[in-house]
Amino acid sequence: MGQSRRGVMGLLEVQVSLLIMATLRFIQLMAPLPLLKVMGQSRRGVMRVLEAQAHLQ
Repeated sequence: MGQSRRGVMGLLEVQVSLLIMATLRFIQLMAPLPLLKVMGQSRRGVMRVLEAQAHLQ
């Protein structure tokens, strides 16, 4: 009984993760430009942090 319950829970976890991935992909298809802008801003933020760390050393 315990093994079958664990198997069902594992299957549900896989289904939920697939649903999340599909939802994220769908959102990216609907609004690719704002997501790309956010990614670019976060990348610039990381570069600034790395530059600041390099100057401090």
